[in-house]
Amino acid sequence: MVKQKIKCSVDREGFEGLFIKGNAFSNKVLISAGAALSNKLFSKILVNDFIKEDINILILTFPDSDKSKGHYHRIKIDFVDFAIKWLKDNYGFEIIVIYGISTGALYSLVASTKIFDIDAVLLASPFDYVYEACIPPNKGKFVQFGESVFSYKGEDIPFFKWQIDKAGIKKMESDCNSDTNYGKGRFLRYLYDYNNPTENSRVSVEKINADILLLASKDDDYWPAVPATLRIEKHLKDINYPHKIETKIYDKGSHLLGFTFKSQNIFVRLLASIFLRFFIPAEKNYSNECMQAREDSVKRLMNFYKNL
Repeated sequence: MVKQKIKCSVDREGFEGLFIKGNAFSNKVLISAGAALSNKLFSKILVNDFIKEDINILILTFPDSDKSKGHYHRIKIDFVDFAIKWLKDNYGFEIIVIYGISTGALYSLVASTKIFDIDAVLLASPFDYVYEACIPPNKGKFVQFGESVFSYKGEDIPFFKWQIDKAGIKKMESDCNSDTNYGKGRFLRYLYDYNNPTENSRVSVEKINADILLLASKDDDYWPAVPATLRIEKHLKDINYPHKIETKIYDKGSHLLGFTFKSQNIFVRLLASIFLRFFIPAEKNYSNECMQAREDSVKRLMNFYKNL
């Protein structure tokens, strides 16, 4: 059966994305917020496992006008508002689920504190502080915009500014490479650990009114997803959070959770094998465990979704 696919645009529907109509679980829909640097192709790759499960999926993408050289820059949380309205008006979905990986998980987390039509939040490799929009460090260059990575109703979501050592970004990169706790390929993690986010930039997870699934790996090379997961869990338990919270922390896994390469075509699998080996230390050091963590994470995400 050919699946119904509808392209949505900011001009027509108020958001950009691709809706794929499934036949399973007709009363619920998954909104995928993707991950940092996701283009339209990669955003689809991230949800291929779920498309194969024949569920209703809206792949939320972001207009080029809201990006700065491929990185998030004041991305509108409002897109979720418009997406939910469109989904309910056109299909009458009763259960709205939002899902994201990495910065997409942070986007989903922030959205769930602002928009109370969300019934469940699925987060792979999350973070719980909003950061300053930037172009990631590369060869001694680091561009900071002085604005938030996200906005809502025209206002910046409160954020922390990146603090750089007085010696400069090149010195920090050198220190990272020579530090046995970090090393090459882990500078982003080093930068997050170096910075101390301000309290006002913390995502107010106490405001969420939804079930939550949190997935993280201890050896995340990109940012401290496990400390973030534990903080989120603690904040919610401290207020006797009335909704379901499920957490899984992988002893050996990477930043790449929430999708598998089994569901991809042979070209993507080939590129992935090269990328993983050269750019993600955890994947190089224990590739089998990372693969198993990815596969387990997809099973957990799907089971959580099915049981809502």
